[in-house]
Parts: sequence; C-alpha cells; structure tokens
Amino acid sequence: MGCLIVAGINFYMLAEGESYPTPNIGNNYSVSYVVFPYEGKWVAQKLRKGGRWIDITDKRFDTENEAFNFTYEYAFTHKDRHKF
Repeated sequence: MGCLIVAGINFYMLAEGESYPTPNIGNNYSVSYVVFPYEGKWVAQKLRKGGRWIDITDKRFDTENEAFNFTYEYAFTHKDRHKF
C-alpha cells in the first residue's frame, strides 16, 4: 500500500487483493481516497462517515496513474469533495 498525504487529505494506492486502510482514529474520520485494481481496471473511491467507502465515479481507469490523477483532481476541485 502506498499513501500520500496532501493538505490533510489521505490518498491510498492499493495493490490487488490488499485490504482497505483504516484512516480513522476513534470516530474522527479524515478525508481519504483510495485507488485499487478490480477486474483489470482501476477504481477510485472516497471514505464516508461510518467507515464506508464509495465510488466517486462510475468510470473505471486503465492505469493506476489515471485513477490517481482523477482522484487528486476530484479532491481539490469537485463541489462535493468534502461531503461525507
């Protein structure tokens, strides 16, 4: 697992079959995103309150880099980026 923290936002990059990270301490969830391979494509998700991960797009990406770049841009520009 790789992790990059930018401006207090956690970005996790998982290998195939790796478990989701647990970026919360107690009930204090940080803003976190994850990309991982699934069925030959890459998926982009964010952490919701309650510890549930949800897709931020229906799109599946061909590479980890594409998925990460989309997620990074979403985290800093999308209008719903801070909604849990």
